[in-house]
Amino acid sequence: MESLHKEASLMADSGVKELNLIAQDITQYGKDLPGATGLEDLIEGLLTIRELRWIRLLYAHPAGVSDRLLELLTEDRICNYLDLPIQHVNKDILTAMGRPSFHGDPRQWFESLVARNPEVALRTTLMVGFPGETESNFQDLLDFVTAGFFYHIGTFIYSREQGTPAARLDKEIPVDIAQIRRDELMGLQGRIRLEKNREFVGKSVPVLVEGQSSETELLLRGRTQAMAPDVDGQVLINEGYGQVGDIVPVTIREAHTYDLIGMIDPKARKN
Repeated sequence: MESLHKEASLMADSGVKELNLIAQDITQYGKDLPGATGLEDLIEGLLTIRELRWIRLLYAHPAGVSDRLLELLTEDRICNYLDLPIQHVNKDILTAMGRPSFHGDPRQWFESLVARNPEVALRTTLMVGFPGETESNFQDLLDFVTAGFFYHIGTFIYSREQGTPAARLDKEIPVDIAQIRRDELMGLQGRIRLEKNREFVGKSVPVLVEGQSSETELLLRGRTQAMAPDVDGQVLINEGYGQVGDIVPVTIREAHTYDLIGMIDPKARKN
């Protein structure tokens, strides 16, 4: 952990504003180290580096999310964002995938998390078309997404790969059916996402400026704490000035399915 802390400190000294902690399951950090070192200890150590403005957590299995970790998400410099790639919610499908299922009802678990931290931006990744996925199994997934826990969802279609345990399973789902399921799921999430984005209109939110928009040099682009790099949409800034790396307050004027549009507050104080 000491070496990671030193590397993060060097990055902060070089002007890095956001640090993303990424692993297949970051909650497993420290399990192979002597003592009781864990992810929470690493985060608390990183918080001592004042130059790091945002620390983001990516890829955690719900089973490893502790109360202490949830408490840390309320720290100003820890992005109130959690990526939980659950793949599916149906117990039979999760068992067939060889993935650990939830302890109890997944809906109750997420209800408890959101009740504790209503502002948390949750992301997940879901798979459709896994061998043996019935219409009833898929409906379980739709019903779960309908509950509106997630701000961001990535969806992909199962693809058979030689040599994997899943490749030996029967009842492969036709690609056209899997595509229909994916489109239905993403259409549902698009409506949920737009509704969530509309809640930002009229509010001022901190935005990390990343540069000019790829569409036009007349717009700046950036991200809120609720948006991870490259995958979660962006904030397009059509008024005001900011340099790359500035974190500035932006008043949101418009909301679209994936992007927000706003202006930098005239009396913005850059961080």
